Amino acid sequence: MGIKLKETRQVCVFEDDPGGHRLAHARLLLRHAYQVTGIKPLLATTREVLNSVQYKVNLKKIERQFETFIFSEVRPKKRFARWREFSRVVRTAETRGCGRVLFPTADQVVDMIGIGRLLGFKKFGIEVRCGVLRLDAPYPGFHLWRRTKNWISFFLQQKAAVRILYYDTYAVERMRREHGYKLTGVSDPPLLMGRGSSKRRDKKTIKKGELCFGTIGCLDFRKGADLLVEAFQRARLPQDASLLIAGELRTTHLLENILSAQSRMGARRVRFYDQFLGSRAYWRLLNQMDVICLPYRKHIGPSGVFAQAALLGKIILTCDYGWLGWEGRKYNKGLVFKKDSLDSMVTALENAWNNRKRLLRLKSNYKPVDELKYLQAFCGF
Repeated sequence: MGIKLKETRQVCVFEDDPGGHRLAHARLLLRHAYQVTGIKPLLATTREVLNSVQYKVNLKKIERQFETFIFSEVRPKKRFARWREFSRVVRTAETRGCGRVLFPTADQVVDMIGIGRLLGFKKFGIEVRCGVLRLDAPYPGFHLWRRTKNWISFFLQQKAAVRILYYDTYAVERMRREHGYKLTGVSDPPLLMGRGSSKRRDKKTIKKGELCFGTIGCLDFRKGADLLVEAFQRARLPQDASLLIAGELRTTHLLENILSAQSRMGARRVRFYDQFLGSRAYWRLLNQMDVICLPYRKHIGPSGVFAQAALLGKIILTCDYGWLGWEGRKYNKGLVFKKDSLDSMVTALENAWNNRKRLLRLKSNYKPVDELKYLQAFCGF
């Protein structure tokens, strides 16, 4: 693979949370460690993770490429308990002769490691590399107490004496430019969910000339799919515009909105798939959408859906807040609306329809993150 080998011992990957695309991160790290070192890496996890749908989707097929260490039945809910379990796993990995421990989504645990260092706990005996999804400190718009907590969290992370890689490259850049901190940013590769099998739309469900708006992924309150449903109903769009919502439903309020919209506009124009999406279903449904809508409520950090949609050359509607707004403005097929403004979202939907021919013809200027460079940056080999 053209990599200078820097690790000749077993690598341990820690992940105790099956939510989101955390196990997709773990899959990439496990495969990379095995391919580079030739030694089966160790997955330190819980019974809850092994029994999850996400494990079956992401890791079941490559079980022969790694060993498993089950350190608990379920993920501890308290931060202190998670830190204690993680510290125990690091000591176990050191005893087994592992060269390093990789924790791809370590946000709260890193804070606790920093507290431990301030209280006089020793450094880990082997290298520990942690990914942090959220870097809230440079974001404006929070009240004073929230901003204070964000900066306290950041300072604790700097005391943790572990290698930290921040996924939010927008926040990393702001910390450098506005506060002088030189942090390590690493961008998610857009193919964490696997590769799309086709860029063609399903002619059985979408008519020729129709423009399909959609959102995909975990459908909780923060993702704002209910706002999209309401905006779609308000927008002045013809019958050739449809809405597709796909993902695991986490809020009954959204279901009520969808049923109301289907009653008013018809199930043909408003379609809904309520299920956890494996790689094949995810890319199939993403390919059905012409305009990917990301109406997230004050979303902090990067969005895998944005990267995947841009990789396919889709039109993307996103709010102007944080990483999403930053990337949306750079993307030549992106339309940005004001955060927390339903009227602005309605206007963006109408603009997407009015400019659909030009936007669909445009060649995407998106440059995807190289998966190998991401893995080398995160793993250190």
